[in-house]
Amino acid sequence: MMERFIFIAILTYLTTSPLSVVASEYSWANPSEIKLKNIIKSDRIISLGFSKKGVFSYILQKNSCNKPSGSNQKISWLAIDLIQDKVVEQVDLGMESTNVLAVEILKKYGKRIARYNSKYDVITSGPYNIVTNREINLGKDVLIIQTKLVKTGIGEDAVNPGYKKYHVLLNSNKRGMKKIAQIKSMYQPLHFWGYIKSPFEERIATLFISEFRGCDAFPEMRINIVGASLKYGFPH
Repeated sequence: MMERFIFIAILTYLTTSPLSVVASEYSWANPSEIKLKNIIKSDRIISLGFSKKGVFSYILQKNSCNKPSGSNQKISWLAIDLIQDKVVEQVDLGMESTNVLAVEILKKYGKRIARYNSKYDVITSGPYNIVTNREINLGKDVLIIQTKLVKTGIGEDAVNPGYKKYHVLLNSNKRGMKKIAQIKSMYQPLHFWGYIKSPFEERIATLFISEFRGCDAFPEMRINIVGASLKYGFPH
C-alpha cells in the first residue's frame, strides 16, 4: 500500500511539474543573429533552470551526421556544473526533425526531463532569457565579459583546419580581471552570445559561439557554456 502511495505521489509530481504547466512559454534559443559566413548548421538550446548549488540544465538540439535529413537532429538533456565548468550528466532523449518546436520537445519528454532535473535539484519556474549585453551591474560595481585572442594555429586541410584560441575574461571595475575559460574556434572568431543569471546566487552561465568542422567537414556553430561567479576569484 505504501509503495502504491509513493508511486502515485511521484507520478503526480511529474505530470504537474512546471515543464508541463508552462511548456508553451518556452522557445528555442538560436544564435542566428550572429552572422557568421559560410556556416551551414548551428546548435539550439532550451534553457531549463538552475539549482542552488550552481547547476544549470538545458536541452540541446544538435545536428547528427548519420541520420536521414528528415530526422537528423539529436535532442539531449544536459546538466552542467557552473562552478567546475563540467557537464555532470548528458542524456540523449531522441531524434527529431529540424523544425521541431520547443513546446513539442517539452511535452514529449517532459516527464523524463523533470526526473533528470530533480536529480540535481534544478528548479524550472519558467524560461530564462539570454541577456546579450556584455556589461553586468552588481551593486556599485560593473563587470564586463571580454574575449582575448591568445594563439592562432595554422591548418593543414579541411579536416584539420586552423584555429584561434581565446581567453574568456570577466573584468570588474573594482576588483580587477579574472580568466574564466579558454575556448578554441576554427577560422571564425569566437563570438559572445550572452549570459543567463542564476536566480539563487551571483553566478552566470555565459554563452559563446565557436566554429568547428561538422558533417563532411562542413563548418558548424557550437554553443559553449561557461560558468562564472560574480563575487569570487578576482584579484582584489
